[in-house]
Amino acid sequence: MIKPVSFLFSAQSLRKKVDGSTLVEVLVSMVIMMIVFSIAIGIYVKVTTSTVSITKQKGELQATSIIRQSINNKDWSDQTILLDSLQFEKKVIPYAGYEDVIEIEVETFNQGISQGKVRQLVKHDGGSLVLIQK
Repeated sequence: MIKPVSFLFSAQSLRKKVDGSTLVEVLVSMVIMMIVFSIAIGIYVKVTTSTVSITKQKGELQATSIIRQSINNKDWSDQTILLDSLQFEKKVIPYAGYEDVIEIEVETFNQGISQGKVRQLVKHDGGSLVLIQK
């Protein structure tokens, strides 16, 4: 038997209080979620920008290799070297106050932006060379 519609929508069932969240509770939870997400985004940005990129590592290793080759070949001239997408500028500078010491500096550039520098002091000791510091 089908029950009448009046039984389904009785006055007693309409007076029941519906459980739910108030507008203030919803707004507070949204503010908390926004704070948590903004902290998470800040951490993510710091982690991704603070890591040493492969390009920077490759540039530093190649710059060190260029300095070693210059020392082995006793090549004290300034040079600009292009390898892959990286440009290396080698400068040989007399070290201030010492006639027998030079500084070899290699700066790495990627698309015109400096990626770092590697410096090495070299001392002429008679006919041989002595590495002072890296």
